Amino acid sequence: MGKVIIILLGIVFVAAGGFFIYLWQGPVLAFIEAMFALSLVMIGLGLLAFGISEIRSAAEERRLAAEVEATPPPPPVSPAAPEKKAE
Repeated sequence: MGKVIIILLGIVFVAAGGFFIYLWQGPVLAFIEAMFALSLVMIGLGLLAFGISEIRSAAEERRLAAEVEATPPPPPVSPAAPEKKAE
């Protein structure tokens, strides 16, 4: 019985929503247009932040690579050299 009531309520809400969309076409279209514009702004801000982050990351990688190149390599360890034991 509960499933039938849920289905009937779903039909009633879909019909009421369609009726109110028809009744308030202007405000509904204005809302959809505003949501579209706001979505574009939000996506643009996200892409801008991502792009700036990528540029900073690339600059940091270049800085670290230059730092590694400037650091002299450690001296080679001879396999014949005896290891010092801690006393």
